[in-house]
Order: sequence, then structure tokens, then C-alpha cells
Amino acid sequence: MVQMTDNPLTAPDQPEEITIEFEKGIPISLKTANSTVTGSVHLFDTLNKIGKKHGIGRQDLVENRYIGEHRI
Repeated sequence: MVQMTDNPLTAPDQPEEITIEFEKGIPISLKTANSTVTGSVHLFDTLNKIGKKHGIGRQDLVENRYIGEHRI
């Protein structure tokens, strides 16, 4: 199974600073320590990679319940 985010326990201990520039409410550039990204697809892809590395959006859920007569 492919994980969408890395485990927060193995994420970097230091934050990663980013700057998002907007024009009329639309993000037009993303600046990191190493690069500047423009274009909506590149912004989206880069933010997903940064979020994955830092464990953003991860939720681990374990359920144990009965539905009808079948245990799930």
C-alpha cells in the first residue's frame, strides 16, 4: 500500500519555510529555500511533496465494530 504521507515520527525535526505568492486570490508562485515554482500543477505537486515529507494530513484510524451479524 502506498502511503500518501510519511510517518510524522520520522518527519524532519526542523520546519520547512515556504512562501506562497498570490495574485487576485490565486497562488502564482511558491518559494522554498532551494527553488521557486510557478504554474498551478507544479505548485500543487511541490506542496504535496513537502506535505508528504512532513507527515501533513496523515490520519491513522483503527476500527472494530459489528454490522448486522458480520464483524468487520
